[in-house]
Amino acid sequence: MLTRQSRDYLLRNLCFDGILSAGVARAAFEEALSYAKERVQGGKPLIEHQNIQVKLFDMLSRVEMTRYLSRAAFLFNQIHQRLQMSTR
Repeated sequence: MLTRQSRDYLLRNLCFDGILSAGVARAAFEEALSYAKERVQGGKPLIEHQNIQVKLFDMLSRVEMTRYLSRAAFLFNQIHQRLQMSTR
């Protein structure tokens, strides 16, 4: 069984891992977008192909959802910790 201090440490680190992962995912999206703008296939840039646009949109929506959920989890943990301290 985890102590309160261990649990708080794990929750805090999980939130930071989520935030870090969202940043890495955003960098990967930016790289994919840049590549799609530069690469020419079938006489036009990849970014002009509809299926590439759909894939990039899906990627961006997942990145933004990850950012949102990571921030929400971090804020939830902050509020939870403050409530625990105020009830002591």
